[in-house]
Amino acid sequence: MRTRVALLACLSGLAPALALGQAAGEVTITESSTSSQGGLSDRVINIAECNGTVSGDSVTLQWNLALPPNSLSAFYRIYATTGSCPDSGGLPTTGFHEISSAFQGITTQAGNWTTPINVRTDLVAPLGISCSAAATVTFCVLAFDTNTADAKVQSTFTAKGSIAVDTVAPGQPTSVSAASGDGALTVAWAAGSGTATTWLVTATGTATDNPTLACSGGGVLVSKSCSGSTTTSCRITGLTNDACYDVTVQGFSASQNPSPVSAAAAGVPRPMEDFWERYQSAGGRELGGCSGGAASGLALLALAALAPRLKRRRP
Repeated sequence: MRTRVALLACLSGLAPALALGQAAGEVTITESSTSSQGGLSDRVINIAECNGTVSGDSVTLQWNLALPPNSLSAFYRIYATTGSCPDSGGLPTTGFHEISSAFQGITTQAGNWTTPINVRTDLVAPLGISCSAAATVTFCVLAFDTNTADAKVQSTFTAKGSIAVDTVAPGQPTSVSAASGDGALTVAWAAGSGTATTWLVTATGTATDNPTLACSGGGVLVSKSCSGSTTTSCRITGLTNDACYDVTVQGFSASQNPSPVSAAAAGVPRPMEDFWERYQSAGGRELGGCSGGAASGLALLALAALAPRLKRRRP
């Protein structure tokens, strides 16, 4: 849950309610982490969590609140809403989903709800949240004095906290290319719409030979993750030279919402030769310096054509 929508933590001053006069509090939200592509402990509901793709993703709540004046104990109930918490009044009805199944007793200012709240079944579905639109889920903790004659009338929300629903995914990467390296491929691409903070670049070995590319099948699958929203290139190492690979790119937002996978581009790692290897390949021989003869002359002529490429760049 990988622009990222941050936690909306509310510390708002509430007007005193009739007989209570309680101060506002803050609900601290802790989220479980059950998957690398969803269920992140980031207090943001992403597309996988909203759709229920991540099994068991949940949140727990903690808060501080003030007990009613002259009260030794109080009760609380927990609600979730896509709206706002009323400052005072009776128990809410329309637009609110009750998290707690019964009135819970409290005797101190600190409270917590340790029963996991399932993101999909306890929040998204009951509140009618659309997984294709942005939303904010606010938790409201309702506390009231047990000594009052009509606790429901005398109640007030004393603690609030929110998490965001962020289901926006980056657009599909395009223009993928793969330049050959020694046991490696340097992959470049064009970013799609939106913002990706992480890219997953995958080189998958093909099963069959490709005579056109002069490569053989059977290469291993290698994946590499590249971070940075401005990054549009990544080098994959650990590949097999002269093997055929299909390379794809996928972007992930800060909330780990995935983009569509790019179209595949072909890539073939190749052995890279240095100056001496190219000299020998062109027919040169090592005879105490510069060798003579036709072969060495042809080799030097061949290297002369390569010299501009092999010169070291000057600053």
